[in-house]
Order: sequence, then C-alpha cells, then structure tokens
Amino acid sequence: MMGASLAVSKWELMSGGQRAYSPSSHAPDTNLHTWSCGIFHFGAKGDLRRAIMAFDLASAPVVGSPLVGGEIITDAYLEGECTSIFGAGGHSAFVARITRDDWVETEGTWNVYKTGSNWTTPGGDYDTVTPPSVSFTTPTALGAYSIPGLLGFVTDAIAARSSRVHLIARLTSEVDDGLDRLFAMRIGPYSANPTTLLLCLQYTPVTVETPRPRQGIQVGRAPVLRPAYDHLADLRQSEVGRTLRTLEEAERMAERAVRT
Repeated sequence: MMGASLAVSKWELMSGGQRAYSPSSHAPDTNLHTWSCGIFHFGAKGDLRRAIMAFDLASAPVVGSPLVGGEIITDAYLEGECTSIFGAGGHSAFVARITRDDWVETEGTWNVYKTGSNWTTPGGDYDTVTPPSVSFTTPTALGAYSIPGLLGFVTDAIAARSSRVHLIARLTSEVDDGLDRLFAMRIGPYSANPTTLLLCLQYTPVTVETPRPRQGIQVGRAPVLRPAYDHLADLRQSEVGRTLRTLEEAERMAERAVRT
C-alpha cells in the first residue's frame, strides 16, 4: 500500500432518530427538537442549554469519499454557520462524549434521553476522560465557525463504537449570573443548506497498487504467461531431441548387427 495526498470528507448529522437536540433546564420535561426549527442552541441565562449530536462515520459522507479502512486520519473538527449570538460571545465551553448511545432526538429532554428513561444526571451523561474532552471558545461573530481538535472522538468511535460519534457541547461554567451566553448553529439537511453543522475528517487515503500483469499470449480464452510457455517449448524440444538421438543410436546398432 502507498499513501496519497491529504483528503477531506464531511458528514452531516445522523438520520434515523439520532440527529441532534438541545436540552433545556428551563423546560426540563419538554422536547425542544421541533421548537429549534433547525437551529442548534447552547448557552445560559436563566436557562441552561446544551447541544447533543451524533454522526455516523460508517455512512456515506456528504462531501468526499467514505472511509474504507486503513486511512491515516490526522484531524477532525466541526464546521458550520453561527446564525445568532446573544451577549458578547467568546465564552469557554467544551465538547465531551455522550455515554448513552440510544438517546432519541424527538423524545429527549433535560431529564430523559428517551421516553421513560432518565439521564443519570439531568442535562445529559458524558465522559470527559475517554476520550478527553476538548475545550473551545464560543463565537464572537456571525458566519462560518468551527470547533477544532476532535480527532480523539473520531479514533475512539472507529475503534470502539461502531464508527458512531456521540457528542455533547456545553459551557464550562453554567453559573447563572444573568448574562447572555447563547449562540446558535444551523443544522441539516446538507442538501437544503451546505452551511449545516458537519463533522469533517482530514486524512491520508490509502490505495492498493495493482500489480502489472506479466506479458502473456492468448491461447483460446485462457491467458498463458510467456515464461511458462517458453519453458514448455524448451521441454518439448528437449524431449524431441532425446527421441531423435535414441532413433539414431538404434539405427547405428542395426547397421553394426548386419555387418557382423
């Protein structure tokens, strides 16, 4: 195998009930998936908001080529569009791995991850160790925005979680001091708006070098490699030579017998 130049593939949020939703402490028993109308909020001012999302790297990306195995992934990041900011922006936040992979976006709330099943800790259960959480700063301006440094979540998902990346994003401090810290990002589908939230991977693809076929000749429909054909010809020539020499020796013996 040999490496190639760096490539980038991008995945939109998962389909099939696990795309994204924003649990709200202000309405802890209300699913706000439809309320968000395609906008992804998190922040705080009397209402703690977090962002829960999932991506399936085993599915086809919306940009680039699917993963086939053996790629050397060098970077992973979220990219999208910040559509609104409440307050000054520029606040400390982090991304961590959600420890439940069976949450349902149309049923989840601040208190439950699906109907009848409570989060252990309201707001979403997450792990900041495996892999380590990643800090980022919330945007200070509208427009294109990215959250870098997510390679650990991708390698962890590929190795141990069927290539599904489940994430939660939240402010580092959720103490309500009366200040706005909310911002929103646009979410799917990509076909309707390419500025939707995407998980992007940069990697070195792998290619299999196809061996060049050895020179051959065609006998009927079956190719015969020339070295084997040459060997067979040599063998036949050798057998013919031996036969001729045997016949010549037999003739000489017969002549000697007649003379005597």
